[in-house]
Amino acid sequence: MPEAIVTGIVVAVLGISIFLTRDSLDNMMDTCQIIFWCSAVIVAWLTYVNARTGILQPIRTEVFKVQLAELQEVQEIFVAKNELELREDISLGQLVTANARLLLDDFCRIVLAERYESASERISVGDGWRPLEPTILAVIQEESWLGDQAKSQDERIKFWQDYSLSGLVIPREYKQGLNRIRGSLSHPFLPNSTKLAIGVYVDQINKYVDILEATLTECAKELPNRYQTSESLRQIRDGTTAETWLFNAVNRRIAAEPTLVRLSSDILKSIREYLQVERLTTS
Repeated sequence: MPEAIVTGIVVAVLGISIFLTRDSLDNMMDTCQIIFWCSAVIVAWLTYVNARTGILQPIRTEVFKVQLAELQEVQEIFVAKNELELREDISLGQLVTANARLLLDDFCRIVLAERYESASERISVGDGWRPLEPTILAVIQEESWLGDQAKSQDERIKFWQDYSLSGLVIPREYKQGLNRIRGSLSHPFLPNSTKLAIGVYVDQINKYVDILEATLTECAKELPNRYQTSESLRQIRDGTTAETWLFNAVNRRIAAEPTLVRLSSDILKSIREYLQVERLTTS
């Protein structure tokens, strides 16, 4: 009987080996490998899911606490603030006023051969408060036109037509406000969507500086026709003084840009959406 069983097994093996060609054996090996790797992936995924609710959960909780603190810091900068308050956070008004006075002082020195008194008012620059300093261009022209080299006002006005305001005065409060917003971008656990929205906000603030420089340079060309003496700069014309006229011109350009309120709403929206997704994935 045992000899018959062995004989039967041998015959069966020979039969299978004859039946299975080389190609079918290769296919069987490929199928086995696919089944193996699929099983390995499933086992790894199940292991991760189990660890997530066990070993990894405390780590995830601590990371989320840090993340919430970072998000709260960002919210404190923008939440419940109107356009005026957001502009005050970066001292935008002081930035415009300081550079408007700088332009008027240059105009007085170069064209009127006088001084603009408001330019002596102190503003916060660097680590302390100091008066506005005249631009290098104004100092050079003021010195070169003294004595025998004195120019007529018509010649001074002709020179003024090529004037370009450069080297803007940046108040300390403006730098501090901008740096506070930029600082939030360095938070390691801040969601990418929020960082992107903050980046757009910072770019818009930087664009205000370009708008300020371009607008004041354009307005400079109109000054000789509007004002003939330094006294007239302080007098009300068309309902405004020279400073107010320049301030309004810059504000009209800024008003055509996306508002800070809208951009800050995008930042806060990105935070809300992230927290909603996080709540769904952890529940």
